[in-house]
Amino acid sequence: MILKLLFLNHGKIITKTQIMNELWQGGAFVDENVLNVNLSRLRKKLTLTNLQQRIVTERKRGYRLIEKNETN
Repeated sequence: MILKLLFLNHGKIITKTQIMNELWQGGAFVDENVLNVNLSRLRKKLTLTNLQQRIVTERKRGYRLIEKNETN
């Protein structure tokens, strides 16, 4: 679902709060570290397709999916 959110909002910054609200019913019982672990696992899975670098962390803002030739 995290990858789907990033694809649906391609190029836009998605905040951690937005992701937690969307995926964990408001994020009331989810620590931010749960999201960090899930993103780490997602990136690890994407290494098989060489796409892990396409998910960019926007420091203090959130995450963004970028084009192959786009720079951070």
